[in-house]
Amino acid sequence: MSTGAGWSEMMLRCATATDVDMMPGSRQDPSLFWIFFFIFFTIVGSFFFLNLFVGVVISTFNSEQDKIGGNNLLTEEQKEWIELKLLVLRSTPQIKPKKLPNKYRSFFYKIQGSSAFDKLVLVFILLNSLILTIHWYR
Repeated sequence: MSTGAGWSEMMLRCATATDVDMMPGSRQDPSLFWIFFFIFFTIVGSFFFLNLFVGVVISTFNSEQDKIGGNNLLTEEQKEWIELKLLVLRSTPQIKPKKLPNKYRSFFYKIQGSSAFDKLVLVFILLNSLILTIHWYR
């Protein structure tokens, strides 16, 4: 029942049973108590308890892995390689801009790196889209 396989047939048989060891389906009006019971049992049994079971298994697995160390199947060289790879991923290179020899190039380089220039370009793009929309409307 808690796996969800065939629960609707079992619900119908229990809801239409008249007495113990009597043939199911002989009752015309099914019992609403058993219908609600099976729906509640399916929801609680299938979803809640299954998720609870999976959570306990995963929690136990993680705690056992932490006790062992997590990398017990790796050789020392593999552990060193993983640590080096993590160190490389955590490091960030510092960009040092070169001094431009031409003063005009240096001036325009400073302009293009500013946030005001980015906003100005965005405004020009929006204005261009607006002008094209107005010009080609109908």
